[in-house]
Amino acid sequence: MTESVERKATVTRAHGSIHGTIDGATDRASGPELLRLAEHEPSTARSLLNALSPTKRAVACLQLRPHQRGVLMDLLEEPEEVVLRMPEVELLQTIRATGFEDAAWLLAHSTPEQRVACIDIDCWSRSELQLRKFREWTDALILAGGDALLRSLHEFDTETWVLALRDMADIVVADPMVEPYGHYTEDGVVFYRPRAVGDRERIRHIFCVLISESPKRYWQLIHGVTYEDPYETADYALRWRDGRMADLGFPERDQAMEAYRPLAVEQAQTLEVGAGAGRPDRVQPPLSSLPRAVRGSLVARALRELEPELAGDVLGNVLAVANTIAIADQLDLSAPESLPKALRKAIRGIDQGLRELSTQRSEPTHRVLASTRPLDLFRIGMTSDAGLALEPAPEEDLYEELLDLIGIQPDEDELSADDEH
Repeated sequence: MTESVERKATVTRAHGSIHGTIDGATDRASGPELLRLAEHEPSTARSLLNALSPTKRAVACLQLRPHQRGVLMDLLEEPEEVVLRMPEVELLQTIRATGFEDAAWLLAHSTPEQRVACIDIDCWSRSELQLRKFREWTDALILAGGDALLRSLHEFDTETWVLALRDMADIVVADPMVEPYGHYTEDGVVFYRPRAVGDRERIRHIFCVLISESPKRYWQLIHGVTYEDPYETADYALRWRDGRMADLGFPERDQAMEAYRPLAVEQAQTLEVGAGAGRPDRVQPPLSSLPRAVRGSLVARALRELEPELAGDVLGNVLAVANTIAIADQLDLSAPESLPKALRKAIRGIDQGLRELSTQRSEPTHRVLASTRPLDLFRIGMTSDAGLALEPAPEEDLYEELLDLIGIQPDEDELSADDEH
């Protein structure tokens, strides 16, 4: 099995969502059971865990809460195989729960897509790059080693790194015979004055690895810091980030708001169902390995009536609804509770939509689920269930929207007070 196919088999997800696979480990080798064994019989837990396939080891770890996964990963002979199989949000939450100092090795063994996604999710708040958080990830990359830092300097768009470098230091290209007062230099040409505690070491590591290993990239970033317009730079950085998030299954908010457009039952479109759906000889996916929010739901029962392959595709579309709701409700995607919260809301709405549409069409729920977009099912449920209304925006967002509405720009000192270093 190729790496891409095996990783896809590890986690049934909607373009980077955080949920487990239909093909779980056995009860004896489940994550919770292995965790209990690790407390009293670590050698037995180690033997059981390492006897599993790489895919099932990843499943076992993902069945645990983020702060518990390190216990099992410490028992693995090749923990990097589990890292490669982690969905991006799961890896982010594992790193955050473990702490950057102890989890830097996770970044060293992650893929470029995982590293970029972790930082995209954690370091942006709607349209703003959270530079304080970006510093934390930069420190983690430095701890992960020069190779990990160098790779990230190439993996991320130029604009994001330019924004970060500008925030870390005042950087100028000066006459090497006249060193600017209070500035440092690594090559005698580019001088920098750190803006906050720790910025000198960050800049030093970044510049040294670039000067040594990638001079072209070094001068590309210096040119951006020196000459590029700050507003255009920020705009391009946001565009790159939005594109990458869309690839992970998180739409822009304007698109995500479709989830809250009312939809009448009779307006739902019927899709063509794959041949053989709901055959009597189907292999039922074990519900114990479905995301907790899905278990016991009408969606779960309907999934059991479908062919495994079709069930996996439908589940992926259900999870995509949770991603959409998370964006529409402006949830903090890096917070462990955000996507489970969005998934619970998605399942509640889809269940309600299934009931109504099944009655209207006089069809069993599994056929309705297979022949209807889960997003439309949620919209039908939301239309009749007031408890599924759009989450209110955070108070500070309402304040800024009100100022914008009446044509007043908020005071810059007020907006930047929370970003002081």
